[in-house]
Amino acid sequence: MKRNAINIVFLFLLFFLACCTKENEEFVCYIEPYPDAYDYPIKPGTPEWENLQSSDEMDSVLQIPENILLIISTEGLIETVLNYPGFGNLYFSEDLQSAFEGMTGRFNGFQELLQRNDAAKKLMDRYLMMYPGCKNNNWPSINEPGSSISFSFAYIEILLAQYPILNQLDSVLIKLLHDEATRKYSDKKHYDHSVFSKKHTVLIEARIMYLKKYPPFIEEYNKNDYVKIFIERVNLLDDFGTLELINNYSEKYKNQ
Repeated sequence: MKRNAINIVFLFLLFFLACCTKENEEFVCYIEPYPDAYDYPIKPGTPEWENLQSSDEMDSVLQIPENILLIISTEGLIETVLNYPGFGNLYFSEDLQSAFEGMTGRFNGFQELLQRNDAAKKLMDRYLMMYPGCKNNNWPSINEPGSSISFSFAYIEILLAQYPILNQLDSVLIKLLHDEATRKYSDKKHYDHSVFSKKHTVLIEARIMYLKKYPPFIEEYNKNDYVKIFIERVNLLDDFGTLELINNYSEKYKNQ
């Protein structure tokens, strides 16, 4: 498994050198979508979508056909899920975790991804290729070139932070994911990412430290309701200092 981790890092370095260029002190990163990703035929902006009368109808037309679910690669499935037109509806809720679980119950793409035994590894491969300095585009841009980098990160990070995904990783890979999230948080601060973007990165850090029972963090979790609610509901309760607090523990965990 150590060889696996080294290969992932090497892949990231090769991709970064090949696909990121510096232009006006901003990185521009973009590649084409994965070839077998599913393209939703009815989605917001199409005439058929305008005729839908209820959220149940919308959920129905956004399901991935079963015959495609049987053959789509995990990479293609991830691309499809990240481009799920209903993904943004998560952010109408103050309890993001419950909203995610509810959305999983309504969308077969989430269900399929969370049960694939290589989902965590493939999500990590993709995450390692992403860089917070790609201000104009990120790999991959969600929906279209030029779309929001904050959502590009938020969507994949909320997936990586789910316990069924984290529990697929062995001790080497889960530490690699934690350390990568910690680096990305530092980069997001450097490139002035929003709190919205940064909190998803910190969620990965926090849940990994919680799963691994890192003693100083568990002590903080047990006495700090802001930390507990953030881990359980992904809600900061407007206490933005919680992000820095958790990240400080992450820096110590990263270096141990």
